[in-house]
Amino acid sequence: MAPGAPGSLVGNETMPAPVRSLRSSAVREFLATEAAGGAVLVVAAGAALVWANSPWPSSYDDVWHTELPLLDLRHWVNDGLMALFFFVVGVEVKRELVVGELSTRRRATLPVVAAAGGMAVPAAIYAAFNAGGPGASGWGVPMATDIAFAVGVLALFGSRIPSGLKVFLLSLAIADDIGAVAVIALFYAGGVHPTLVAVVLGLLVPVRFAERLERRIHPVTSFFVLPLFALANAGVRLDAGALDAPGATRVAGGVVVALVVGKTVGIALAARAAVAMRVGELPEGVSWTHVVGVGALAGIGFTVSLFVAELAFDTEGLRAAAKIGIIVASVAASAVGALVLRAAQPAADDPALADAGPSLPAS
Repeated sequence: MAPGAPGSLVGNETMPAPVRSLRSSAVREFLATEAAGGAVLVVAAGAALVWANSPWPSSYDDVWHTELPLLDLRHWVNDGLMALFFFVVGVEVKRELVVGELSTRRRATLPVVAAAGGMAVPAAIYAAFNAGGPGASGWGVPMATDIAFAVGVLALFGSRIPSGLKVFLLSLAIADDIGAVAVIALFYAGGVHPTLVAVVLGLLVPVRFAERLERRIHPVTSFFVLPLFALANAGVRLDAGALDAPGATRVAGGVVVALVVGKTVGIALAARAAVAMRVGELPEGVSWTHVVGVGALAGIGFTVSLFVAELAFDTEGLRAAAKIGIIVASVAASAVGALVLRAAQPAADDPALADAGPSLPAS
């Protein structure tokens, strides 16, 4: 490719069009891996719930509290293997900032503003629910979006979804990841937590190597690390005493409302404001109904929300309440997002999405 041609890298400046970016093999493979990984994640989370609520619930805790050198098995998964996931996050953030949809102000503004709204509103809702209570420290739990689950649901619509909507969701999720990492660093972990070191290392990878690393490591995190994390952390008892701990009901309720309502409202209103002020514009073929649908899907906060819950609470009762809220909210957000997107005006068939997965039948 000649220097200066569209899509070429000149110094730090690459300017692919949104649809060209979507059609690039890197983005297409990333989205396909996320969609397939989301299905594996669902299976792992379901297995954890079944195991924890089986006639042998103590075996679940016994396995994950197995003592290994330095840490128990759960901590090796959460602090060790999850560092690989956060390394991939760092690499993807680097690629998007340099050559992707966040590489220019014009392209980055809408998803970044939408992501900011989608973090601030849920945090405020949760804080209102838990002000002065023992669960007040968990305001960061409902701020994150699980891109694997969200992309997995979006992929079900196939060519009914405009190509620009997938680009918007991916860009929003990457901006969301940046915010989530900042929140974890500043308020929950700090210091030299392994996951933060991993993000920094990912950001330091030269962009010319980023795509190659993603192709090699991303499948490992999607099909092994994240499902194992879900298996280790999503197993909570769903019985009458699950919310008996002081403040547990407020924690669970705050998480559900913040993720299901707060994400949808925050993203939609922030995007609307950005467009109204002419600092951003909707991608081609994307309607406001699409934006609301994606905002609802962003309420699937599963992986990073569980991770923050482990850091935010000192007691197992509040951690369990937060996890129950995350699971309920993720199911509800999936359903709401799918219903809204189903009602949206279908987009013309787009060959760029032909491999994104099966499409739902037209209504």
